[in-house]
Amino acid sequence: MLKCKLERESFKYVYGMTTLRTDFFKESIEIKEVCGKNDWSAVQVLLESDKDMLVTINNDPRFYKKRAVDCYRLKVTVEGIPDESIKVQLVDLVEDDDHQLKSDILLDEQSIFVKAGKIQCVWVEIKTDNGVEPGHYEPKVSIYKSYLFEDEVLYNQLNYSLDVFDHTMKKPEDFRFYLDLWQHNSNIARKYEVPLWGEEHFSIIDNYIASLADLGQKAVSLIVSEIPWSGQNSLVNPIDSSDLYEYNMVRCYKNEEELKFDFNILDRYVELCDRHGINQEYEVFGLINVWTRPEAGFDCVIEGYDDGIRIRYYDESDQTFKYIRKKVDYERYLQALEQYFADKGIIDRVRIIADEPADIEEYKNRLSFLKKVTPKFKFKAAINHVEFMQEDIPDLMDYCPNIRDLTKEFQRFQEIKDSCQGTISYYVCCGPKNPNTFISSPLLESRVIPWFAYLLGTDGFLRWNYTVWPDQPREKISYAYPEWAAGDTNFVYPGKTGKPMLTLRYKNLLRGIGDYEYLMDLKEANVSTDEFLDEIFYNRTKIHEEYYKNDNYCLESEVYQSVKRKMLELLSNK
Repeated sequence: MLKCKLERESFKYVYGMTTLRTDFFKESIEIKEVCGKNDWSAVQVLLESDKDMLVTINNDPRFYKKRAVDCYRLKVTVEGIPDESIKVQLVDLVEDDDHQLKSDILLDEQSIFVKAGKIQCVWVEIKTDNGVEPGHYEPKVSIYKSYLFEDEVLYNQLNYSLDVFDHTMKKPEDFRFYLDLWQHNSNIARKYEVPLWGEEHFSIIDNYIASLADLGQKAVSLIVSEIPWSGQNSLVNPIDSSDLYEYNMVRCYKNEEELKFDFNILDRYVELCDRHGINQEYEVFGLINVWTRPEAGFDCVIEGYDDGIRIRYYDESDQTFKYIRKKVDYERYLQALEQYFADKGIIDRVRIIADEPADIEEYKNRLSFLKKVTPKFKFKAAINHVEFMQEDIPDLMDYCPNIRDLTKEFQRFQEIKDSCQGTISYYVCCGPKNPNTFISSPLLESRVIPWFAYLLGTDGFLRWNYTVWPDQPREKISYAYPEWAAGDTNFVYPGKTGKPMLTLRYKNLLRGIGDYEYLMDLKEANVSTDEFLDEIFYNRTKIHEEYYKNDNYCLESEVYQSVKRKMLELLSNK
């Protein structure tokens, strides 16, 4: 017997000892989806059989390789919405740090074998582009059954409703939410086993940048020295080490006594991102606050300079690779970089970024040196204490505090944020535990991240991970536990076709960004958003040291859906 039901997009299935006796089908829920034009809606279909089965989502014939089993085919139709606007994907499970299997990956595969007693989740997404008229729709999920060569029969049909309102969501490139997910392209080359910065690599990168553009990504990550994070300190992980090194996008040469620099790779990446509309900021990594690990040999390289900058070059005279050792040669490199960005016409959007500088005076000294050598550069810092923002450091344009420290010093932040010259975002990483985007995190925590940006008055959100996969991400995404929780390293997975496989976390983050855009639409229309904030956040006027914890915000999907309906009702009447 097959059980089937509909669930909301934020549903996360857990398969293991903790949920083996849970009856997910005990109660059915009424799904009433809502969205605007140029928006999207999504539900999940849950299927569970008391026998092994195949689940398929297209019209191709399917047989299980080991024996005969029942085959169930899903077909989704919506009268008034074309089939090409409907996407159906199988949801795969990944092993979390607690060894439970949890929903995460949206598969490219069109069929899957499912063991008896195990639930298969299916993602159903409907896009409401500008060709879809506002109105009420009734999506139908038809489930057909077949066995070997028997004729297929309609086994069940699940129905839900979709209301499309007459208000258009902005295109992602026009989103006001300032999203900054760092790109790690060397890791992409490793996972696809293609030459670094070759044609195949750039072709694959193109697909990943497209997926970032769909989120409304604003910043381009540019790596301009060798391994600025020292492989995320994987070299000191004796049990679970992975190759996480990121390499310089600039090629350096030395002919006799003259250093020469080739910016072709950098230039090609900048142009690629620009074609996808990602061009508001160019974050330059590897020039300040480079991570070092002296006890492992990862120390400073440039003589008389206390930052761990590593610039590798090819010496044409003896045909060997070396590293810049002299400070004067490093200065030439910095000046050549500055000139490249100036000639490109993007110098005003370039930010030399420091990742969690710990010592304020040390950071100021390093920044002072860079400003003396390259006066056109401006700076940005991801900081884990708000005191940095009080220093009024010249040319430190953009700040990104950790949410934990931002709420701890929220009143101080309120006093000084207006004096900041650039953008202010917040970030989460391996901490805090919540809100976060781990495999263990409720999916609504991905959705609430943009809500926090709106509540706290920041421009957006930064996270260090997009493709920082460990060595075998599909087999084991758990890495460096307990310092990092599973999923800390990625929002997507490497797909077999050279395209990223998206995740439920990616989709729920995108949903939250859409919520943010509707909030901004209301704000710009001079409509108060307080009632919606009050539904999502508790005691929102009393933000305190640990306000970010989940007992201060809503984790009920029906509340978010109700809020979205109310916002669209107001917007469609404007």
